[in-house]
Amino acid sequence: MISNFIALKKNLNTFEGRVDFVTYMSSFALVGLHILYMCFYVYEGIYLMMFLDLIGIIIYNHYLHNGIKNPNYYSIVCFAIITVHTIAAILSIGWNSGFYLWFIGIDCAFYLPSFSEESNVPIKRTFLYGLIFAFLYFLLGAILTAGLVKPLYTISNVAEGILFIVNSVVVFIVISSFTYFFTKKQKYKELKLKQQADYDTLTNIKNRNAINREIDERVSKNSEFSLAILDIDLFKNVNDTYGHNAGDLVLRELALKLKELEGYGITPARWGGEEFIILSPTDMSKKQFIDIMQDFRRKVRESKFKYERSIIKITISIGISYKTKKNTIKKVIETADKYLYIAKDTGRNRVVYK
Repeated sequence: MISNFIALKKNLNTFEGRVDFVTYMSSFALVGLHILYMCFYVYEGIYLMMFLDLIGIIIYNHYLHNGIKNPNYYSIVCFAIITVHTIAAILSIGWNSGFYLWFIGIDCAFYLPSFSEESNVPIKRTFLYGLIFAFLYFLLGAILTAGLVKPLYTISNVAEGILFIVNSVVVFIVISSFTYFFTKKQKYKELKLKQQADYDTLTNIKNRNAINREIDERVSKNSEFSLAILDIDLFKNVNDTYGHNAGDLVLRELALKLKELEGYGITPARWGGEEFIILSPTDMSKKQFIDIMQDFRRKVRESKFKYERSIIKITISIGISYKTKKNTIKKVIETADKYLYIAKDTGRNRVVYK
Protein backbone atom coordinates (compact mmCIF):
# COMPACT_ATOMS: atom_id res chain seq x y z
CA MET A 1 0.00 0.00 0.00
CA ILE A 2 2.77 2.44 0.97
CA SER A 3 4.84 1.54 -2.10
CA ASN A 4 1.83 2.16 -4.40
CA PHE A 5 1.22 5.52 -2.70
CA ILE A 6 4.87 6.60 -3.06
CA ALA A 7 5.05 5.47 -6.70
CA LEU A 8 1.94 7.45 -7.63
CA LYS A 9 3.07 10.53 -5.70
CA LYS A 10 6.27 10.68 -7.77
CA ASN A 11 4.22 11.25 -10.94
CA LEU A 12 2.31 14.29 -9.69
CA ASN A 13 4.21 16.52 -12.14
CA THR A 14 2.00 15.25 -15.01
CA PHE A 15 -1.76 15.59 -15.39
CA GLU A 16 -2.19 11.84 -15.97
CA GLY A 17 -0.13 11.20 -12.84
CA ARG A 18 -2.35 13.49 -10.78
CA VAL A 19 -5.48 11.73 -12.06
CA ASP A 20 -3.99 8.31 -11.20
CA PHE A 21 -3.08 9.56 -7.74
CA VAL A 22 -6.57 10.97 -7.08
CA THR A 23 -8.16 7.77 -8.43
CA TYR A 24 -6.05 5.71 -6.04
CA MET A 25 -6.74 8.06 -3.14
CA SER A 26 -10.46 7.73 -3.85
CA SER A 27 -10.17 4.15 -2.59
CA PHE A 28 -9.09 5.55 0.80
CA ALA A 29 -12.10 7.87 0.77
CA LEU A 30 -14.48 5.06 -0.18
CA VAL A 31 -13.10 2.78 2.55
CA GLY A 32 -13.53 5.58 5.08
CA LEU A 33 -17.07 6.28 3.88
CA HIS A 34 -18.05 2.60 4.09
CA ILE A 35 -16.60 2.37 7.59
CA LEU A 36 -18.66 5.42 8.57
CA TYR A 37 -21.81 3.88 7.09
CA MET A 38 -21.06 0.51 8.69
CA CYS A 39 -20.72 2.06 12.14
CA PHE A 40 -24.15 3.62 11.65
CA TYR A 41 -25.66 0.33 10.47
CA VAL A 42 -24.18 -1.57 13.43
CA TYR A 43 -25.60 1.04 15.80
CA GLU A 44 -29.04 0.83 14.18
CA GLY A 45 -28.92 -2.99 13.83
CA ILE A 46 -29.22 -2.91 10.02
CA TYR A 47 -27.14 -6.05 9.40
CA LEU A 48 -27.86 -6.46 5.67
CA MET A 49 -26.31 -3.06 4.95
CA MET A 50 -23.47 -3.77 7.35
CA PHE A 51 -22.65 -6.91 5.33
CA LEU A 52 -22.73 -4.98 2.01
CA ASP A 53 -20.43 -2.30 3.42
CA LEU A 54 -18.02 -4.95 4.66
CA ILE A 55 -17.83 -6.37 1.11
CA GLY A 56 -17.14 -2.85 -0.24
CA ILE A 57 -14.37 -2.29 2.31
CA ILE A 58 -12.72 -5.60 1.34
CA ILE A 59 -12.85 -4.78 -2.39
CA TYR A 60 -11.49 -1.23 -2.03
CA ASN A 61 -8.82 -2.45 0.37
CA HIS A 62 -7.74 -4.90 -2.33
CA TYR A 63 -7.06 -1.99 -4.69
CA LEU A 64 -5.17 -0.12 -1.98
CA HIS A 65 -2.77 -3.04 -1.56
CA ASN A 66 -2.44 -4.06 -5.22
CA GLY A 67 -2.83 -0.73 -6.99
CA ILE A 68 -5.23 0.20 -9.80
CA LYS A 69 -3.77 -1.54 -12.84
CA ASN A 70 -6.90 -1.24 -14.99
CA PRO A 71 -8.75 2.08 -14.37
CA ASN A 72 -11.67 1.11 -16.63
CA TYR A 73 -12.29 -2.13 -14.76
CA TYR A 74 -11.89 -0.27 -11.45
CA SER A 75 -14.56 2.22 -12.54
CA ILE A 76 -16.99 -0.60 -13.38
CA VAL A 77 -16.39 -2.17 -9.96
CA CYS A 78 -16.99 1.19 -8.23
CA PHE A 79 -20.20 1.82 -10.16
CA ALA A 80 -21.46 -1.69 -9.34
CA ILE A 81 -20.71 -1.39 -5.61
CA ILE A 82 -22.25 2.09 -5.34
CA THR A 83 -25.36 1.12 -7.34
CA VAL A 84 -26.03 -2.02 -5.28
CA HIS A 85 -25.39 -0.15 -2.02
CA THR A 86 -27.67 2.73 -3.09
CA ILE A 87 -30.60 0.47 -4.02
CA ALA A 88 -30.21 -1.63 -0.86
CA ALA A 89 -29.94 1.47 1.37
CA ILE A 90 -33.06 3.10 -0.12
CA LEU A 91 -35.09 -0.11 0.31
CA SER A 92 -33.70 -0.68 3.81
CA ILE A 93 -33.88 2.81 5.34
CA GLY A 94 -36.16 4.80 3.11
CA TRP A 95 -36.16 7.72 0.67
CA ASN A 96 -35.62 10.53 3.17
CA SER A 97 -32.13 9.26 4.10
CA GLY A 98 -30.82 10.88 0.90
CA PHE A 99 -29.22 7.79 -0.65
CA TYR A 100 -31.15 8.54 -3.87
CA LEU A 101 -28.68 11.40 -4.42
CA TRP A 102 -26.07 8.77 -5.31
CA PHE A 103 -27.97 8.06 -8.55
CA ILE A 104 -27.36 11.68 -9.56
CA GLY A 105 -23.70 11.46 -8.49
CA ILE A 106 -22.88 8.26 -10.38
CA ASP A 107 -24.82 9.43 -13.43
CA CYS A 108 -22.64 12.56 -13.55
CA ALA A 109 -19.49 10.53 -12.88
CA PHE A 110 -20.40 8.17 -15.71
CA TYR A 111 -21.53 10.76 -18.26
CA LEU A 112 -18.73 13.34 -18.09
CA PRO A 113 -15.74 11.10 -18.98
CA SER A 114 -17.70 9.46 -21.81
CA PHE A 115 -17.68 12.73 -23.76
CA SER A 116 -13.88 12.62 -23.93
CA GLU A 117 -12.48 11.66 -27.33
CA GLU A 118 -10.21 9.18 -25.57
CA SER A 119 -13.12 7.34 -23.97
CA ASN A 120 -13.73 3.83 -25.27
CA VAL A 121 -17.30 3.83 -23.96
CA PRO A 122 -19.83 4.45 -26.79
CA ILE A 123 -22.16 7.41 -26.22
CA LYS A 124 -25.21 5.18 -26.86
CA ARG A 125 -24.14 2.84 -24.06
CA THR A 126 -23.61 5.80 -21.74
CA PHE A 127 -27.07 7.12 -22.61
CA LEU A 128 -28.52 3.67 -21.86
CA TYR A 129 -26.85 3.58 -18.45
CA GLY A 130 -28.11 7.10 -17.79
CA LEU A 131 -31.66 5.94 -18.53
CA ILE A 132 -31.19 3.01 -16.14
CA PHE A 133 -30.04 5.32 -13.30
CA ALA A 134 -32.93 7.72 -14.02
CA PHE A 135 -35.43 4.82 -14.11
CA LEU A 136 -34.19 3.49 -10.76
CA TYR A 137 -34.32 6.99 -9.28
CA PHE A 138 -37.93 7.63 -10.30
CA LEU A 139 -39.13 4.05 -9.71
CA LEU A 140 -37.78 3.81 -6.16
CA GLY A 141 -38.88 7.38 -5.42
CA ALA A 142 -42.41 6.67 -6.62
CA ILE A 143 -42.98 3.39 -4.78
CA LEU A 144 -41.43 4.61 -1.51
CA THR A 145 -42.94 8.10 -1.33
CA ALA A 146 -46.33 6.70 -2.37
CA GLY A 147 -46.10 4.10 0.38
CA LEU A 148 -46.36 1.15 -2.04
CA VAL A 149 -43.26 -0.36 -0.42
CA LYS A 150 -42.23 0.30 3.15
CA PRO A 151 -38.57 0.43 4.26
CA LEU A 152 -37.26 -2.74 5.92
CA TYR A 153 -35.96 -0.75 8.90
CA THR A 154 -37.26 2.28 10.76
CA ILE A 155 -34.81 4.90 12.00
CA SER A 156 -35.36 8.18 13.85
CA ASN A 157 -35.86 11.52 12.11
CA VAL A 158 -32.54 12.71 13.56
CA ALA A 159 -30.71 9.71 12.06
CA GLU A 160 -32.43 10.33 8.71
CA GLY A 161 -31.34 13.96 8.83
CA ILE A 162 -27.72 13.05 9.58
CA LEU A 163 -27.65 10.53 6.72
CA PHE A 164 -29.20 13.07 4.35
CA ILE A 165 -26.53 15.66 5.19
CA VAL A 166 -23.68 13.12 4.86
CA ASN A 167 -24.99 11.85 1.50
CA SER A 168 -25.59 15.38 0.21
CA VAL A 169 -22.04 16.49 1.08
CA VAL A 170 -20.41 13.37 -0.36
CA VAL A 171 -22.40 13.45 -3.62
CA PHE A 172 -21.71 17.19 -4.00
CA ILE A 173 -17.98 16.44 -3.67
CA VAL A 174 -18.25 13.59 -6.21
CA ILE A 175 -20.01 15.76 -8.80
CA SER A 176 -17.65 18.71 -8.22
CA SER A 177 -14.56 16.47 -8.46
CA PHE A 178 -15.60 14.79 -11.71
CA THR A 179 -16.59 18.11 -13.25
CA TYR A 180 -13.29 19.66 -12.20
CA PHE A 181 -11.13 16.84 -13.54
CA PHE A 182 -13.07 16.53 -16.77
CA THR A 183 -12.72 20.27 -17.38
CA LYS A 184 -9.00 20.16 -16.54
CA LYS A 185 -8.56 17.18 -18.83
CA GLN A 186 -10.20 19.02 -21.73
CA LYS A 187 -7.96 22.05 -21.13
CA TYR A 188 -4.93 19.78 -20.93
CA LYS A 189 -5.87 18.19 -24.26
CA GLU A 190 -6.33 21.62 -25.83
CA LEU A 191 -2.85 22.64 -24.67
CA LYS A 192 -1.37 19.42 -26.10
CA LEU A 193 -3.12 19.97 -29.43
CA LYS A 194 -1.92 23.57 -29.50
CA GLN A 195 1.63 22.43 -28.77
CA GLN A 196 1.42 19.81 -31.52
CA ALA A 197 0.15 22.48 -33.92
CA ASP A 198 2.80 25.06 -32.97
CA TYR A 199 5.88 22.91 -32.43
CA ASP A 200 7.96 20.86 -34.82
CA THR A 201 7.66 17.17 -33.90
CA LEU A 202 11.31 16.35 -34.62
CA THR A 203 13.11 19.28 -33.01
CA ASN A 204 10.49 20.38 -30.45
CA ILE A 205 10.95 24.06 -31.29
CA LYS A 206 8.37 26.30 -32.95
CA ASN A 207 7.34 25.40 -36.47
CA ARG A 208 6.76 27.62 -39.49
CA ASN A 209 3.10 28.30 -38.71
CA ALA A 210 3.85 29.39 -35.14
CA ILE A 211 6.74 31.68 -36.10
CA ASN A 212 4.68 33.22 -38.92
CA ARG A 213 2.00 34.15 -36.38
CA GLU A 214 4.63 35.76 -34.15
CA ILE A 215 6.06 37.66 -37.11
CA ASP A 216 2.56 38.85 -38.11
CA GLU A 217 1.95 40.02 -34.56
CA ARG A 218 5.18 42.02 -34.54
CA VAL A 219 4.42 43.51 -37.95
CA SER A 220 0.93 44.53 -36.80
CA LYS A 221 2.60 46.48 -33.96
CA ASN A 222 5.11 47.96 -36.43
CA SER A 223 7.98 46.60 -34.30
CA GLU A 224 11.64 46.65 -35.34
CA PHE A 225 13.69 43.46 -34.98
CA SER A 226 16.42 41.39 -36.58
CA LEU A 227 15.65 38.21 -38.51
CA ALA A 228 18.14 35.48 -39.39
CA ILE A 229 17.82 32.42 -41.59
CA LEU A 230 20.22 29.60 -40.68
CA ASP A 231 21.08 26.59 -42.81
CA ILE A 232 23.29 23.55 -42.08
CA ASP A 233 26.14 23.40 -44.58
CA LEU A 234 26.28 20.28 -46.77
CA PHE A 235 23.56 18.59 -44.71
CA LYS A 236 22.92 16.14 -47.55
CA ASN A 237 26.40 14.71 -46.94
CA VAL A 238 25.44 13.90 -43.34
CA ASN A 239 22.40 11.92 -44.52
CA ASP A 240 24.32 10.22 -47.31
CA THR A 241 27.30 9.29 -45.10
CA TYR A 242 25.67 8.36 -41.80
CA GLY A 243 21.99 7.85 -42.68
CA HIS A 244 18.81 9.84 -42.08
CA ASN A 245 18.69 8.89 -38.40
CA ALA A 246 22.01 10.64 -37.97
CA GLY A 247 20.61 13.65 -39.82
CA ASP A 248 17.63 13.73 -37.49
CA LEU A 249 19.97 13.59 -34.50
CA VAL A 250 21.95 16.57 -35.81
CA LEU A 251 18.73 18.56 -36.32
CA ARG A 252 17.56 17.78 -32.78
CA GLU A 253 20.92 18.64 -31.22
CA LEU A 254 21.16 21.88 -33.19
CA ALA A 255 17.62 22.77 -32.07
CA LEU A 256 18.65 22.22 -28.45
CA LYS A 257 21.51 24.66 -28.92
CA LEU A 258 19.13 27.15 -30.55
CA LYS A 259 16.78 26.88 -27.57
CA GLU A 260 19.63 28.09 -25.36
CA LEU A 261 19.38 31.41 -27.22
CA GLU A 262 15.94 31.89 -25.70
CA GLY A 263 17.79 33.10 -22.63
CA TYR A 264 18.56 36.26 -24.63
CA GLY A 265 14.88 36.62 -25.58
CA ILE A 266 15.64 35.22 -29.05
CA THR A 267 12.97 33.06 -30.71
CA PRO A 268 14.13 30.17 -32.93
CA ALA A 269 11.91 28.03 -35.16
CA ARG A 270 12.30 25.35 -37.80
CA TRP A 271 11.68 26.97 -41.17
CA GLY A 272 11.80 23.76 -43.16
CA GLY A 273 14.24 20.90 -43.83
CA GLU A 274 17.61 21.92 -42.39
CA GLU A 275 16.72 25.63 -42.34
CA PHE A 276 15.87 27.56 -39.18
CA ILE A 277 14.57 31.08 -38.72
CA ILE A 278 15.59 33.20 -35.73
CA LEU A 279 13.99 36.41 -34.41
CA SER A 280 15.66 38.88 -32.09
CA PRO A 281 13.69 40.52 -29.29
CA THR A 282 12.40 43.96 -30.25
CA ASP A 283 14.65 45.68 -27.70
CA MET A 284 17.88 44.09 -29.00
CA SER A 285 20.14 46.10 -31.29
CA LYS A 286 21.18 44.73 -34.65
CA LYS A 287 24.84 44.64 -33.54
CA GLN A 288 24.01 42.62 -30.41
CA PHE A 289 22.07 40.11 -32.49
CA ILE A 290 24.87 39.78 -35.05
CA ASP A 291 27.43 39.21 -32.28
CA ILE A 292 25.25 36.48 -30.74
CA MET A 293 24.81 34.81 -34.15
CA GLN A 294 28.58 34.90 -34.73
CA ASP A 295 29.18 33.30 -31.32
CA PHE A 296 26.55 30.68 -32.08
CA ARG A 297 28.14 29.89 -35.46
CA ARG A 298 31.52 29.34 -33.77
CA LYS A 299 29.92 27.21 -31.05
CA VAL A 300 28.31 24.93 -33.65
CA ARG A 301 31.57 24.65 -35.59
CA GLU A 302 33.38 23.49 -32.44
CA SER A 303 30.63 21.04 -31.44
CA LYS A 304 30.77 17.28 -31.90
CA PHE A 305 27.61 15.29 -32.50
CA LYS A 306 27.93 11.69 -31.46
CA TYR A 307 25.97 9.14 -33.48
CA GLU A 308 26.56 5.49 -32.59
CA ARG A 309 30.34 5.11 -33.02
CA SER A 310 30.75 8.14 -35.26
CA ILE A 311 31.51 11.76 -34.46
CA ILE A 312 29.76 14.22 -36.78
CA LYS A 313 30.92 17.80 -37.18
CA ILE A 314 28.96 20.45 -39.02
CA THR A 315 29.08 24.14 -39.85
CA ILE A 316 26.24 26.58 -40.45
CA SER A 317 25.66 29.59 -42.64
CA ILE A 318 23.48 32.50 -41.55
CA GLY A 319 21.89 35.42 -43.38
CA ILE A 320 20.64 38.37 -41.33
CA SER A 321 18.25 41.16 -42.24
CA TYR A 322 16.57 43.90 -40.20
CA LYS A 323 12.89 44.83 -40.05
CA THR A 324 12.38 48.57 -39.81
CA LYS A 325 9.16 50.55 -39.69
CA LYS A 326 9.48 51.24 -43.43
CA ASN A 327 10.37 47.92 -45.12
CA THR A 328 7.99 44.95 -45.51
CA ILE A 329 8.43 41.58 -43.81
CA LYS A 330 8.44 39.93 -47.24
CA LYS A 331 11.45 42.05 -48.20
CA VAL A 332 13.17 41.28 -44.86
CA ILE A 333 12.83 37.50 -45.36
CA GLU A 334 13.94 37.74 -48.99
CA THR A 335 17.01 39.74 -47.93
CA ALA A 336 17.94 37.29 -45.15
CA ASP A 337 17.54 34.42 -47.63
CA LYS A 338 19.71 36.23 -50.17
CA TYR A 339 22.47 36.81 -47.59
CA LEU A 340 22.26 33.14 -46.56
CA TYR A 341 23.03 32.04 -50.11
CA ILE A 342 25.84 34.60 -50.35
CA ALA A 343 27.30 33.00 -47.19
CA LYS A 344 27.11 29.57 -48.82
CA ASP A 345 28.49 30.75 -52.17
CA THR A 346 31.45 32.49 -50.51
CA GLY A 347 32.73 29.52 -48.53
CA ARG A 348 30.03 28.62 -45.98
CA ASN A 349 30.47 28.72 -42.18
CA ARG A 350 29.86 32.44 -42.03
CA VAL A 351 27.33 35.12 -41.13
CA VAL A 352 26.39 37.60 -43.85
CA TYR A 353 24.49 40.84 -43.17
CA LYS A 354 24.41 44.43 -44.28
